[in-house]
Amino acid sequence: MKFNKNMYLFLNFLCVSVPALLLGLALSFTSHAATERSVKDVTQNDYSYSQASGFRLGAQFGPAVNSTSITGSSENSLNGSTQWRTRLSGGLTSEYEVNHFFSIASELSYVQRGFSLEGTVYSASGFAEKATADINMNYIELPVLAKFYLPNSTFLLPFAYAGVGASFLVNKSAELKVGKEKVATSDSKALDPYFNTVVPSFHLGLGSELEVADHFSIVLNVHYTYLLNVSQSTSAWSGINNQTLQFLTGVQFDL
Repeated sequence: MKFNKNMYLFLNFLCVSVPALLLGLALSFTSHAATERSVKDVTQNDYSYSQASGFRLGAQFGPAVNSTSITGSSENSLNGSTQWRTRLSGGLTSEYEVNHFFSIASELSYVQRGFSLEGTVYSASGFAEKATADINMNYIELPVLAKFYLPNSTFLLPFAYAGVGASFLVNKSAELKVGKEKVATSDSKALDPYFNTVVPSFHLGLGSELEVADHFSIVLNVHYTYLLNVSQSTSAWSGINNQTLQFLTGVQFDL
């Protein structure tokens, strides 16, 4: 894999965020073991999930680092290694707490994705030139998630989740450069034959909540998404799959 500036930034961020998240989980476990109190023994002055609070609503926002794998080729297409791209994501969350260990959650998110390709294009006379294509794809995502909590007597509430969903392609564009000169720009409609409008998605996540007031929490989580069959099978790029890591910060309200 060719490492570019975005990839190095992503790795540096991951080296900082993952240890910090693990440290938070370790502190939570340690505090729980030291107090030797069950959730139902926590007083009203402590933060606990001894009783499910029903519905919860929230919002979240953060960078989305994504990579795209591509198969398929044609005589005049761009192929080669893709680059990691950093874009933005954000949206609304909802959750129903079945009990203090388990919730059913859903999201309505807007996620920016894209990839860059380098390759060779051929003129009518057979002359070969180096070319670069930048493709941007923006999705609305609707996942349904099973969310698992680790209740404890601290203000930190770790959780993990997994689920499936559908991703709707709402906008796309492409820009082609031959050498250093921009030679073509394709709008959303021109790219319709190449991309599927709706694709399945698979989701995994890990994070933690921090209560800052009654019925109000700050939420930090890392959300991994894998998209299948981004491109249409009849296009020059017969197989495009995308994976995205979202580093999200949000708020959540108990209703």
